[in-house]
Amino acid sequence: MLITEWAQKFVNLFKPVAQTPMQYPKLHNMCYHIVNSIQDFGAINGFTTETYEYLHKECVKNPYRMSNRRDAKLQMLNTVR
Repeated sequence: MLITEWAQKFVNLFKPVAQTPMQYPKLHNMCYHIVNSIQDFGAINGFTTETYEYLHKECVKNPYRMSNRRDAKLQMLNTVR
């Protein structure tokens, strides 16, 4: 399934900079349970993207703001590393 491939890529991308073992219950639910639940019952209540929004802020937005906007990708990678 595409969602499990995406999740594996997500974990591989952030594992070097994450301070946790990247075993998020919501990530597991999204990969193995949510798709079927949405198909059977409709939208899921209480399922948020909070974890991923936090990671996006910490690993993308903040490093970009700290860069001087020249070669931003390289500076961002060095900041996160």
